[in-house]
Amino acid sequence: MLLEDERHLEELEERHLDALKERHLEDLEERHLDALKERHLEDLEERHLEDLGECHLDALKERHLEELEERHLDALKERHLEELEERHLDALKERHLVDLEQHHLEALKECHQEDLEECHLEAFIERHLEDLEERHLEDLGECHLDALKERHLEELEERHLDALKERRLVDLKEHHLDAFKEYHLEDLEERNLEDLEECHLEAFK
Repeated sequence: MLLEDERHLEELEERHLDALKERHLEDLEERHLDALKERHLEDLEERHLEDLGECHLDALKERHLEELEERHLDALKERHLEELEERHLDALKERHLVDLEQHHLEALKECHQEDLEECHLEAFIERHLEDLEERHLEDLGECHLDALKERHLEELEERHLDALKERRLVDLKEHHLDAFKEYHLEDLEERNLEDLEECHLEAFK
């Protein structure tokens, strides 16, 4: 009986040991699995955080690039507008200067033409009157001189009219010469008639 009891105890102890081993192994396995799970989760979290960080960085980079592109475009637009405004202002200035130069030249031409016309007429009349006086006053009498003056003035008027037409001074010719003719011809006619009457009376006597 004792032997059987001892064997039975040994068997029980072995079974108990086996059961303890099994439980211990199970505990170890569970702990090991938990540890593995924790490590794996940590790795996953780290990788996920890295991936999220990279995605976030990429998104930030894209936004930053878009903002930089928009700013660059805005700066380019501003520069282009400034250049266009400068060119437009330069073109306006050039056009305004050209207009001013044209008006100034036209005004100078008009003034110069008027001065030339006045000077030319005065010099023309003075020269020819001086020539008439020098050539004919000594040799001819007053009556003959008046007649020559009348004829010569008519010739001078005709020549001067032709010159005025050639120079396109039709307006000046019409206004100035008509007044010139009416005024001087009336004086010449009155003087000529008086002188002719005097000469006729003297010849009759």
